[in-house]
Amino acid sequence: MLKIKKPSRFVIVYILIFTLILLGLGYWVKYYRWDTFRNKKYNFEVQYPKNWVSNNGEVFLIIGVRGKSEQEGEFITIRVLDVYKGLEFSDIDIYTGINKDCKKIVFAGRNARDCLWEDIGTRHIIVFTNSEGIPIEINDVAYNDDSKKIISTFRFLK
Repeated sequence: MLKIKKPSRFVIVYILIFTLILLGLGYWVKYYRWDTFRNKKYNFEVQYPKNWVSNNGEVFLIIGVRGKSEQEGEFITIRVLDVYKGLEFSDIDIYTGINKDCKKIVFAGRNARDCLWEDIGTRHIIVFTNSEGIPIEINDVAYNDDSKKIISTFRFLK
């Protein structure tokens, strides 16, 4: 009868350490290797993980999961609403439909509205203005942990 040796403790520890390193590397690649989209005309930037892709649009930016179609709902849009330049927040409230469960918040150092519009397929909208008074809308259709992290990286440039 053939005897099979039990692996030594050293081998088991080595395999566990190697597995943990691989898991940590996968996490690092997903969450720490990010690209940055910068819009110099409207003075903002946003970061997104390498497994997402951007269309680099100046007025209408789409950031989505690489390899997924827009119909799969894994994307965020950032839209510069320059036609509404100079609106007061009361006007923006009308635009966002403040009666659609919108909360007044501060986002990226500016007044904003955080809205939940599930009835029209838009799960999260934030509308606020840049320093020139131009509203910017972030539409989070993905509404998952990754998209929330992406939105949290949005900032205005100085």
